[in-house]
Amino acid sequence: QQQFWWPNMKQSVIDHIKFCVVCQAYNVSREKRPGFLHPVPPPDGPNQLIGMDFCGPFPTTP
Repeated sequence: QQQFWWPNMKQSVIDHIKFCVVCQAYNVSREKRPGFLHPVPPPDGPNQLIGMDFCGPFPTTP
């Protein structure tokens, strides 16, 4: 088996994939798409509006 290496090889490969049209055609995003925004009705009184940010998944710890 032949092995190849050159200075900045990793960046060269990243740049090639970034600008390769064929590579981009098969590049599938593995990130979860954000959900749709929905209107929030105005509150009827104080302390009736709840805001929530979604984030994660987080790695589990022992």
